[in-house]
Amino acid sequence: MTDIHVDPAHLTKSGGTLEDLGKKLHAGGDKLAAAGERLTQSASRDRTGIGATLTQFFGRATEIGGKVIAEGGRVAERSGQNLKHTARTIQEVDHQYHRKFSGLHDGTSVAGVRGGTTSTASARGGGGAKAHAAPTVAGGGSGGPGGGPVPGGGPVHLPPSPPGGGGGGSGGGGGGGGRGLGPSWRDEWDKHFTPKERQELDNAMHKLSQEPTDRGVPGSGRLTQHERELFARAQSHVTIDNDTPMQKVIPPADRDKYLDGTYSQVGGFVARQQDAAHLNTPAALIQGNRLDYAGTPYHPGMDRVHVMEFPATDPGRYSTPLGAPVAADHGALSNDPSVRHASDRMHDAARTVGLNPGSYHRSNYDWPYTGVGVTADPHGVPEREMKDRMDIPHGSQMVEYDKHGNRKVTHVFRDGHGWVPAP
Repeated sequence: MTDIHVDPAHLTKSGGTLEDLGKKLHAGGDKLAAAGERLTQSASRDRTGIGATLTQFFGRATEIGGKVIAEGGRVAERSGQNLKHTARTIQEVDHQYHRKFSGLHDGTSVAGVRGGTTSTASARGGGGAKAHAAPTVAGGGSGGPGGGPVPGGGPVHLPPSPPGGGGGGSGGGGGGGGRGLGPSWRDEWDKHFTPKERQELDNAMHKLSQEPTDRGVPGSGRLTQHERELFARAQSHVTIDNDTPMQKVIPPADRDKYLDGTYSQVGGFVARQQDAAHLNTPAALIQGNRLDYAGTPYHPGMDRVHVMEFPATDPGRYSTPLGAPVAADHGALSNDPSVRHASDRMHDAARTVGLNPGSYHRSNYDWPYTGVGVTADPHGVPEREMKDRMDIPHGSQMVEYDKHGNRKVTHVFRDGHGWVPAP
């Protein structure tokens, strides 16, 4: 049998070259697709005749060609990364073999040496060696309900936090003011996106939150196809299981109707608590959830806002709304060609990145809906739409946030008793 010798250094160099080529093709394809998209949108607003139709056709063809090139670039980029990973694996195996072979022939112990090794024995305190801490559980952040799944097993479930507690978290992390919440969607960025992609997502968040003008479609309509794909990828990491803590801001006039039993179900748009833990005042809750829609009962100067917190209970009930917003205040209609085009491109992005088709649906609602499954705020809160209303689950809480950032659980829902005052 012939021995095959592979030079890891050469493999790494080849992988790097292929990865760089893929990145260039990816970027070039995205630019071409964006140019075609702009041409199509411009032509869709021009209804003067066959010239506009031909321009729209050419723009669409250019966009498709750009997407094909970009996809080829992504394949090449991933192939280059795989080559580099293979080279690192070969180097590691070679290193481990030589270290073990050398240890056996030098008469030294492979493990259990007291002193300056990094062995398992030294990690237990057997000398002055540097100890290696156990790796953190995949999913990051605090492993509360709704946290990321553990490889090879089910989700990690911690006991629910007791009623009460302080204000919500001040940032976008998964701490949630000591409520034991899982990692936020922003925490997931750090694990699943490169620094460059995280910067692109941040820039896209600001574009997403810009108010509508008389030109173009806001929200998803302002994004490039690459940015839409980044958001679709981010949505794949916003996971929900049976115990994931969800929340819904309750209109002021509805709070008492819930408490007296007039309303016994919850539905509509909701969010995971871990993604909204930084919203701890009425003004922040209204802005972060973009409750400033036409005819809203909310205003930033409110003294308090009430939020219902409840366990998801059925993950299949929650769906991500994807599409495009309708700038009704600027004369746009839901059947406007430019709105349909932006909505189609958002769904193209979801398919391109392999988002589970059963996890999202098409919705073109009035602004400030964005069409990417995230609220129109620079920080953004991933939103889910419940497919149907459900009975309020046992253990749900009615929480009051005041303008000073204080969080107070006022009532708890008990099966057979309804809402009872919190202890």
